Amino acid sequence: MIDRVARIPERSYFGGVTATIQPGASPATGPDRPPPPVGRQQSIEALLAETHRSIVPIRKVFVQQGHGRTTRPGPLATFLRSHDDRGLEAYLFLHAMASASAPYNCVLSSGVWVRVLGLAQNAEPRSARGSVSKIMKRLVDRNLIERSRTGRKADLALLREDGSGTKYERPLGKTRPDRWLQLPHAYWLEGYYTDLSLPAKVILLIALHLDDGFPLPQEYARDRYGISADSADEGLRELVNKGFCTGSTAGRRFPARTPAGPSGTPTRRSARSRRPSVRRHPRVGGLRRTTSST
Repeated sequence: MIDRVARIPERSYFGGVTATIQPGASPATGPDRPPPPVGRQQSIEALLAETHRSIVPIRKVFVQQGHGRTTRPGPLATFLRSHDDRGLEAYLFLHAMASASAPYNCVLSSGVWVRVLGLAQNAEPRSARGSVSKIMKRLVDRNLIERSRTGRKADLALLREDGSGTKYERPLGKTRPDRWLQLPHAYWLEGYYTDLSLPAKVILLIALHLDDGFPLPQEYARDRYGISADSADEGLRELVNKGFCTGSTAGRRFPARTPAGPSGTPTRRSARSRRPSVRRHPRVGGLRRTTSST
């Protein structure tokens, strides 16, 4: 059974305090004291605030391409097959920054990327910067971005999400390949990027890619999305166990649901309500967790 799903309220970015990437002296630190170190979450929040929006539009061809008999997986599947969690995180965050305005690029120092990707905790600074370069090269190899330099900083420009290497333009949704999904900033602001495993992140993007009330049979996961049935099952179970949706297993099919309305009240289901399905939240505001499960 699908249970009620509650809304995660949008949080204030900084609780009324403005965060900066390079904070100066403040009343708390005093003019003669060094500023406190900028952490991963603080850097992410400050950078997202600069985009002046609450969602990231990503073309659905990143998840799945074609239609009907021509349906095939998009580039998303390559991240799971290669266990490239950091690559996916780098791409999603780069997309959040670069797609906000033309020329759809992002110019940041390697030190900022080290913080954003959480590489400073277990590596020396030089090694961490080298890891950033390798991560971005993998995105270049997937034809998702192109890389150049502006001074001493990497200039990372988006390419079309289908991996064709075509120049990126903002999606308008006039054709099927130009339709997009919405990834809320709550994914970062509420810490889901650290809370979810790679299979769960992939299933979350698949859920956001599809219309409300869609079926997700695991036996078709490889042909449609390029992931194994086991990975699909693992990702869905994690989303349920961590309260992102509710449902119960039924053989190889797993019904789950994300929210359906601003009030958190599920939408009416059809007479085929026993068919396993995932429901996504159509509102642009943010992700939600459930308050109870059955």
